[in-house]
Amino acid sequence: MPGGAALSRTGHARVPWVRRRAFRRITNGDREYNPVTKAPGGAVSAIFISHSSRDDEAARAIRERLSEVLADEPYRYQVLLDEQAIRAGNPWEPKLHRWLAECDGAVLILTPQALASEWVKKEAAILLWRQSLGSRIVVIPLLIGVTEAEAETAFPAAGIFRLQYLEIPDGGLAGPVITEIAEEFRRAVDSQDQLGSWAGQLHAEVSALGGYDQSRLAAALQALEHPWSDTPDGGHLIVHALLHTEDMYEVQTAVQPVVRKFRDPPSFVDLVSPIAIPEAAAAGILATCGRAPGDRVLVLTCTDPRTAIRYIHRASCVSEFYRVLPPPGLTAEKSADQVFGDIIAGIAAVFDPTRARTDPDARQAFVARALSAEDRRGRIVQLLPSKASPDHDGLPLKVLSELVGRLRRELPLLVILVLAWPPTRAEPALGIPGAYVIAPAVDDEWHEELQNSYLAQLKTAAGS
Repeated sequence: MPGGAALSRTGHARVPWVRRRAFRRITNGDREYNPVTKAPGGAVSAIFISHSSRDDEAARAIRERLSEVLADEPYRYQVLLDEQAIRAGNPWEPKLHRWLAECDGAVLILTPQALASEWVKKEAAILLWRQSLGSRIVVIPLLIGVTEAEAETAFPAAGIFRLQYLEIPDGGLAGPVITEIAEEFRRAVDSQDQLGSWAGQLHAEVSALGGYDQSRLAAALQALEHPWSDTPDGGHLIVHALLHTEDMYEVQTAVQPVVRKFRDPPSFVDLVSPIAIPEAAAAGILATCGRAPGDRVLVLTCTDPRTAIRYIHRASCVSEFYRVLPPPGLTAEKSADQVFGDIIAGIAAVFDPTRARTDPDARQAFVARALSAEDRRGRIVQLLPSKASPDHDGLPLKVLSELVGRLRRELPLLVILVLAWPPTRAEPALGIPGAYVIAPAVDDEWHEELQNSYLAQLKTAAGS
């Protein structure tokens, strides 16, 4: 490096840490960043900087210099940094959620303080989730005073994404690294991803409400400290406060009083049904679903298929790319081969109901071809309940292990989602090597049932 700069890279050399693409630069000036209305396919225009407010003086100096370089000539990016852009009295949490959902690029400044911050982990999860949704967003992790192993210990889901990190070692010069980051953004373009599309659909519905009903919704979500009409992007803040609500009870109590005022109440409830699912779980689910064929196995610690469906819908932002199939009919006497045959019949019926009447070999060959043809347009998720506890119905662990092994070998494009309870039995007791375990999904069975009942009440109120 010129001037003897100490710059090192760590990580997986075979996996690019950015996607190199043609870049068309635009200048934002001082206008407000409004990515929801930005035409898809525009150049990188807004960069989010994730950091801990407790960073030491050296890390803060690097962050400030990075912000200056990105905002100055020749780059002229809109820098989304909470200390700069969120003024006193503004509703900071919905605004941050909006930035995370709609920025074109991001730098994760990973310091010891950042790795201890639950909020920084949440930001990282949302950004990586967007990548899994197919966004071209460029996410650059920058290590300052920590190692890659420490970063992935603090945020286990990051290991699935096989990120490659930039590092400023102790005593190293920050200038060359900052320039490299800016140049990577310069080579990138972005298009609206599924998370932005989901937010856009919700925003269209919220905007159609009258002012009074918007105010009621905003107040229930605590989205704004001032009347929504006093905030230029109040509708967007309501949407992102809703998207990141952490409990279905809060969604129900906020939406139910105004649900009949939406243009299509049942459709709006469908849009909000997967809310209150952790972003880290959504990111991990999609990363696992995008693994190599034969390696798409998830274990979710829950008992109710409705919970699993909400997790898949949250991960995919209610898109139709993933179709979830219910568990096959189970009895204690069924072998792995018999359940495998039931699964083949169920998948065949999805693509062509007449195939259910063909002989088993022809049906399996048809299913394999159909999954292969469908893989780029959508994926099939098969739910499998496990009898990890004597108190629950499901596949005995020996049958489950044999069944999952055969599905991985003979239908490698299938996504397998195993329901397991209690969490302590999820791994390795299930005997499914390489599965991605999401635990705990819920605090207990009672809490899981309560969450699903709140959604059922909301659907009833909407006339679903």
